Amino acid sequence: MGYDLFPTICDWLNISNLPSGIEGGSLASVLKGESEEVKRENDFLVFHFPHYQLQKGSHPVSSIVWKDFKLLKFYETGDFRLYYLKEDTAENLNLATIRPDLVKKMDGLMEEYLIKINAKLPKINPDYNRNNDPGREYQDRKYSLMNEPYFIID
Repeated sequence: MGYDLFPTICDWLNISNLPSGIEGGSLASVLKGESEEVKRENDFLVFHFPHYQLQKGSHPVSSIVWKDFKLLKFYETGDFRLYYLKEDTAENLNLATIRPDLVKKMDGLMEEYLIKINAKLPKINPDYNRNNDPGREYQDRKYSLMNEPYFIID
């Protein structure tokens, strides 16, 4: 993760007194082959993308990777996608309706984390007008991103 770089550089420079709130962990022991995991404050990773990139067809989404599972939360629709990464690296089988307990648990972890770091969350624009939407021409791309696997493994 990108936020592991600062703690790694500090570790290499023997700087142990890092500012509070640093989320990453040092990669030094992994890179030296002494360990297989990075020690971080949390046992999960959160990726937060609360906005649009029109030309890429992207949409507001957050995800959390915890243990061998990945949960995506789509803010526009309120839909969730849950994948078991150990057996489904292509993210083809959405387990959200099969494991609502896990969706609730992981969504709770993600929400607590986003609140803790004071993350900005997307909200509905009351002045939205579909006819003036500059992203309208990218709707097909956005739809495919939300409904098809990102990667196809042969």
